[in-house]
Amino acid sequence: MIALCWTQGDPAREKETAAALCGALIRRAFGVSDPDARLGYDERGRPRLSVAGADLSVSHSAGAVLIGLSARDPLRPLSLPGVTVSLLEEETDWLGVDLEITEGKNADRCLRVARRFFAPGEVAFLEALPTGEEQVRAFLTLWTQKESAVKATGEGLRALSGVDVLTPSPGRRFLTRKLTIGGRDFLASACLLKNA
Repeated sequence: MIALCWTQGDPAREKETAAALCGALIRRAFGVSDPDARLGYDERGRPRLSVAGADLSVSHSAGAVLIGLSARDPLRPLSLPGVTVSLLEEETDWLGVDLEITEGKNADRCLRVARRFFAPGEVAFLEALPTGEEQVRAFLTLWTQKESAVKATGEGLRALSGVDVLTPSPGRRFLTRKLTIGGRDFLASACLLKNA
């Protein structure tokens, strides 16, 4: 089961909001009183849960926070004030999430970033789109999928250019959706990875 949880916080305190939400979710989902006993970080700084078959990923943008939590066993109810929770009947071994605000993006800047961090086929795909608006939408989709993929694998942002999300990869699947958080529009992606 996967829980995608999001909320709006103060843009200056995104990390604190994310940490507090992680703690609350871990307490609720696994019925523990001390979330720190279940949450750790690997050598690259990726959050890890000490619960067998569970995974966690965090993203924030413009004050909004998105947390993905997966578990093999059913999760306890995750009702929290001011937090939207979407439960998905999906199974995954590794989970990564990314969230990006959609306002204020322009095609020229998106293409510059893509040429630096995207695979050649992804850049060609973006450049072939007829309008700047379509390029921005496609860029945000590819960006959030790429970032969620490197979070799922734990490789980090240095690996972005080596991940081609347009080419199918065994055991990898993306869930991408538009979210309105605090009256603003965002795009969110989750990468679900299954061990081969």
